[in-house]
Amino acid sequence: MVSLSVYALLPVSVLLWLVSPSISDKCDSSFGFSGVPGIPGTPGTNGNNGPKGAKGDPGEDTQPVRGAKGELGAPGRPGVLLTSGSVVLDLKQLDTVGVYICTKSSQIISKDADNTFTGFLLFPS
Repeated sequence: MVSLSVYALLPVSVLLWLVSPSISDKCDSSFGFSGVPGIPGTPGTNGNNGPKGAKGDPGEDTQPVRGAKGELGAPGRPGVLLTSGSVVLDLKQLDTVGVYICTKSSQIISKDADNTFTGFLLFPS
């Protein structure tokens, strides 16, 4: 039974194989719908440079721009000079240390001051 169906199927498949190319050559696009367009390709390379342009006008001869020499301006605020120092004291037990403001020297209170008194460093003896 199997061998009989193989002998019947083989000539039919050969016949379809021979006939299908001749039918497909006669197919026309008027019978079907157009498909979806494909993905566009990459852009081409840049073209050659164009011809060089004509030389332009050189312009006027100029001198470097500087302001006129003027009068000396008014003096500004004086700068801030801060002096800090340190003292090493040899302290004994029960010695006291105090910090006092010296009223005879000039005191400068300014936002430009760049140091701050932060405390003491005491070593036990």
